[in-house]
Amino acid sequence: FSEAASWQDAELPGTITIGDNGDRFWLKSKVTIPHSLAGQDVYLELGRSTAALEIYVDGILMNTHGTIDPQFNISHVSNTLAYIPAAAIKNDAVEITIRCRAGSTHVVFEQFYLVDGARYFKTKLYQNFLNNTVYYMMAAICMFIGLYFLFQFFSDSKEKSSRSFSMMLFTVSIYFFDMATGK
Repeated sequence: FSEAASWQDAELPGTITIGDNGDRFWLKSKVTIPHSLAGQDVYLELGRSTAALEIYVDGILMNTHGTIDPQFNISHVSNTLAYIPAAAIKNDAVEITIRCRAGSTHVVFEQFYLVDGARYFKTKLYQNFLNNTVYYMMAAICMFIGLYFLFQFFSDSKEKSSRSFSMMLFTVSIYFFDMATGK
């Protein structure tokens, strides 16, 4: 599974140990499409991986999880689902190749499942809302309350707690914004 070494078997979902092979590796598999997904839109759900990923279906880049190049970045909160086009499914199987870059010696793949369009919709609706939109909302609320306490401090500069509370809320706002962004 590494560019520097020969191919090795890996069981997913699970943890892959990188070792001394560097931080870049490839996963490749021919996946059989279950009969329960026949005739439906099919997606590969990877969950929140601890590596930056590029997902190729039948040699075509379909989705990314974080970025590998030019700057290494891992999205820790997003659940990645890659669309598998019907044209790529041949004899009820599809060739999936994943280019990976890890930031540590172990990479965790929490999920590695084929799912239907209903699961895709639910994941995008709920998880993106909870993992991104709510964090953006919390960042905006903390920023607004921080501004309120900053104005409280300017109106009565003897009240030092308003200044401290304002600075703390600005810091928490930056934290929530960082959690919400993909980069």
